[in-house]
Amino acid sequence: MPKKKTTPVYQLATRQDDGVGTIYIYGVVGQMPEWWLAPDDRTVEEISAMALINALNELEKMNDVINVRINSPGGCMYEGEAMVNAIRSCAAEVHTYNDGMAASMASTIWMAGDVRHMARN
Repeated sequence: MPKKKTTPVYQLATRQDDGVGTIYIYGVVGQMPEWWLAPDDRTVEEISAMALINALNELEKMNDVINVRINSPGGCMYEGEAMVNAIRSCAAEVHTYNDGMAASMASTIWMAGDVRHMARN
């Protein structure tokens, strides 16, 4: 039987539009790919402090404003606190958005933004 090819689900992703960089944190903070799968089979991208730092460093070279959009139940405090410090020390103005849920550690990441946005509901 041929091996089924899985499509990756990117949970920490970046985008560049109209001079504004955007980072999406969608998933559990600190979540690691399944260790038992080969790299080609992994369907979960790591949401780590280093991944966020790398994304911030790349985007702040080209942007004065970076949006961080969050939909997360929270997660690892150690990874999350490093993310908070990275956002606070970013040279660009960081806008954080609660796109659905920013619970537990994700709420602390949301509060680290220079400007915070949330729907009325």
